Amino acid sequence: MANNPLNNKYTAVATFDLAEMGTVAEAVSAGCATPVIIPEGAMITNCVAFVHTALSGENAAQTVSFGLGTAGVATGSAGSNKAIFFPAVALNNTSDGMANLGAKQSPTLGFLALTGAAVTDDAEAILKAATYHVTTANEEVILVTGATHDLTAGRVSLYIDYVLTGKLA
Repeated sequence: MANNPLNNKYTAVATFDLAEMGTVAEAVSAGCATPVIIPEGAMITNCVAFVHTALSGENAAQTVSFGLGTAGVATGSAGSNKAIFFPAVALNNTSDGMANLGAKQSPTLGFLALTGAAVTDDAEAILKAATYHVTTANEEVILVTGATHDLTAGRVSLYIDYVLTGKLA
């Protein structure tokens, strides 16, 4: 029986290590030292970040986003950023920011944080499905710095789960 890649689940690992990458300038996107590409037609189902070393920069209140796009372009440029994994996370947010070491679930993909109300299996499946992202081209995993401050230190790995849909543009 032939191996069909459409029957497999994949996990891409993107590690943003500022010791390797150097300082990331304000309001710009950056890829990993070794680029990580999510292929065209991938349906992204989940993302978990693991903070090895807290991210830090010129201002502890600055934000950073993780998503898909084109590395090295200014924030707001065409194709620069789809902040689908962790949008606008404050570095000093000790509850769910990138200052706490350890694992963090993406607030926009996979298992949604519910309000405590009872949810049926069908309703939960609908909520989860609405959060999936399907790529329409090969896209690089990037981080985007806030508008006014450089990112200078830290190490974060993203574990991105996806399946191939076979849908190509």
